[in-house]
Amino acid sequence: MANGSVLQQKAPGNTLLPDLEVMIRQAEEIAGPVVAIGNDGTDTIVSFDTGQDVPATSIELEQDEGAASPRAGLDEFVAHGIAVVAGALLPLAAYRKRFSGVRTGNAALPPEGRALLDTIAGTESPGYNVIYGGQTFSNFSHHPNIAVPIRSGPNRGKFSTAAGRYQFLFSTWEGLRGPPLNLPDFSPDSQDLAAWQLAKDEYQRRTGQDLESDLKAGLLDNVGPALHHQWTSLPGGIEQGVNRNRFVNNYKRNLAKYLMPTGALTAVALNAGTGTSPGNVRLSPNPGIDLKATQAIEELVAIVSEASKSLPQGFKVVVTSTIRPGATVAGTGGTSQHASGNAIDIQIIDSQDQPIPNKGSDDTHLYRLLAIAAFHANERLFPERRGQLAWGGNFTTGPADGPPDLMHFDYGGDRGRFGTLAQEARADGTGTA
Repeated sequence: MANGSVLQQKAPGNTLLPDLEVMIRQAEEIAGPVVAIGNDGTDTIVSFDTGQDVPATSIELEQDEGAASPRAGLDEFVAHGIAVVAGALLPLAAYRKRFSGVRTGNAALPPEGRALLDTIAGTESPGYNVIYGGQTFSNFSHHPNIAVPIRSGPNRGKFSTAAGRYQFLFSTWEGLRGPPLNLPDFSPDSQDLAAWQLAKDEYQRRTGQDLESDLKAGLLDNVGPALHHQWTSLPGGIEQGVNRNRFVNNYKRNLAKYLMPTGALTAVALNAGTGTSPGNVRLSPNPGIDLKATQAIEELVAIVSEASKSLPQGFKVVVTSTIRPGATVAGTGGTSQHASGNAIDIQIIDSQDQPIPNKGSDDTHLYRLLAIAAFHANERLFPERRGQLAWGGNFTTGPADGPPDLMHFDYGGDRGRFGTLAQEARADGTGTA
């Protein structure tokens, strides 16, 4: 049944939870993202928004027990409702992995190549330092060559030496690191070069065409399927994680990052002009800090840039940290938003060029002022991010009794979001205190 842009599909009430999850994933590939889950007393009714693009990542279902989910703040919450599963009513919550938008580090590759590698990595591995199974390594001088048992899927019972952002098997890496690339190590730059070379060679072998030329021409339909023998999570692979439509959509999302003119997001912030106090943007990075590491970081920088205009004359903001692969939350060991490029840390510098403490009590109230202005800038510049912005002044740097984390802004925290400060900011309506 369809209603406007909403399409409803029915799943028989005797469907098991894993099968229901598969059904919803397959339907999203055609109909668009799921927006609601319910029932008619006998069967599960799932609603999809046909007016939206195929989502970047797949849905995951879990029983909704009324308590905070471990996924909250890490994954995107989609919907919750009561389904009929295995003949019984069952409260469910639907989540999906966030589309990280982490960039390929090697800027020497063409934009199309970097976008393709981002798309491959999105189904293969969360980072350059990950081995099969999720463990990490720190020595990039060589491929780690650690054989890990495969415990599920079509290769269950075998072993995998896959490692790095593109999950290179040791044998594959050995064939790539010599001529013509002559790679000196297993560093991120070397991994990027090897993956791009492997993709070009495989595409030529399977299609007889030049990969870079086809990408530049927008001939995308056969790219994923042509590469699935090397990366089995691609369309048609034995461990397919995305179908052709999702692969193409994710590639286009990734390509947009590299085609955006330098400083475009900051320019958007500068030209927004409404709801902010007068003044110039006063934001800069510490040496070595990448303000364009991910789309989320660029957007956080844009809103804090805009918010910096609300500070007193002579004050400025310095970005002290962005993406930190493998970063954990101090005192708890949980995964930090910095690990996926979803957070920035900042420090306010006063008119005498002295740093204002960015952890603990906000004695000057300037971090709170900056946070309210950033809240308004986020809703104005990136309305699709409404409700996603979190500020560290509403939570702590580690354990529950730790000091407030005034320096921190992210797009994934569930630690109160802006809490009562959001209500105050909306009531204030100006972006200034």
